[in-house]
Amino acid sequence: MTNPTVIDHADLRRRGVKLHNSTLLRLEAKGLWPTRVKIGAKTYWLADEVDEFIKGLKAGR
Repeated sequence: MTNPTVIDHADLRRRGVKLHNSTLLRLEAKGLWPTRVKIGAKTYWLADEVDEFIKGLKAGR
């Protein structure tokens, strides 16, 4: 099993997700965005979950 790739907020912006942290928190609370992962004091998201979410948006158009 390989280790999952994690991305931070800067990586989200590079992927085209330009939402503010508070907006991401609200979407997570509603189940509309992948849940973040805390590693130490830093916050990350699993890259696979974010990529699948973005693909789902594209497919839903």
